Amino acid sequence: MPVTILDDMTDAAAWEAIAPDGVSPSSEIALAIDTSRAPVSGEASSARISGSTNALNHTLRRTLAPVDLTSFDEIRLWINGDRAADGTPSRRFYLEMRLGSAVMPLNDPGNSWRRYLPVAEAGSWEVVRLSLEDLPIPVRVGLDTIQLRCSDAAAAFNFNLDDVIAVRDAMIGDVDAALQSLLDNVLSVDGATVPAVLHPADGPQNQARPYIEILQYDVLYCRARTGSTSSRGDYNDQGCSIRPPSNAFELFYQVTAVADDRTAQSAMLEFVLRTLPARGQLPVNGYLLPMESISVCPRNQLGGFRTDKIPLFYKISTRQEVGVGIRATPTRAVIVNADFRSP
Repeated sequence: MPVTILDDMTDAAAWEAIAPDGVSPSSEIALAIDTSRAPVSGEASSARISGSTNALNHTLRRTLAPVDLTSFDEIRLWINGDRAADGTPSRRFYLEMRLGSAVMPLNDPGNSWRRYLPVAEAGSWEVVRLSLEDLPIPVRVGLDTIQLRCSDAAAAFNFNLDDVIAVRDAMIGDVDAALQSLLDNVLSVDGATVPAVLHPADGPQNQARPYIEILQYDVLYCRARTGSTSSRGDYNDQGCSIRPPSNAFELFYQVTAVADDRTAQSAMLEFVLRTLPARGQLPVNGYLLPMESISVCPRNQLGGFRTDKIPLFYKISTRQEVGVGIRATPTRAVIVNADFRSP
């Protein structure tokens, strides 16, 4: 369930534009803060990368305090490019990401990790996942450099980029954490903040009142949303990876305002109703999961009868990948053998 922000893409000065010689500054590629393309995260801005037709092999480089990526499976980022890129001759990739560290910098011969950033549809926000499975250990334990290189300058481009995060997915734990982060110690009642706590499985709840209790009470497999195809990703010069299939699930939660008086209880209920969308999306590890308020009749509630707790119920749609991805090499040529002899 860990997640860490590598760059929230709000500081243009943190990125340096460098010419192909690796030293000189570049005027052919640039990064600026853009408020015209609002990202799906709800933030007011994203970073806009602009490249000219002379930007081939010019780079943008970001130096970080060393980050240990050992606990993470992939890097995830939201992008919005103004021209599509899928690696075909007519839609070539035009941005490549590389990672480095003090022990294994970008120019180290052993640092072979690189990923092209695909754009499925020009002008639309989409999430890109980059596996860290093959990232060399010296970089994985101390990442301190991110580089974006222009790999094709046949046409000028504008490419918006939002939060760059490192994640390791845990389907249920991530939703637990997302709900708790939205509700925990935000509301104040009688001068004290109200914590949001997770129900402790079969153990007792020892939290002092008032508090908001988050309880997951069901998980259901959703056949209708479970597809039979797998997506592609992790593009590099050797090909791409075919991601493992994923199963779709619906997670069901009960959120309860636990208080000793009606004033506190009503304030807490109103806060939850304002904060959790009646029908909307829950941000989880860079994804926006469909979420909606649902009704559960008393006989189907925990205990099977109505109480004075006034629980609120929510359904969140998510997925869980099963298995591992496989590498795929693109077709280089098609050879057809034919017999031209007449009967």
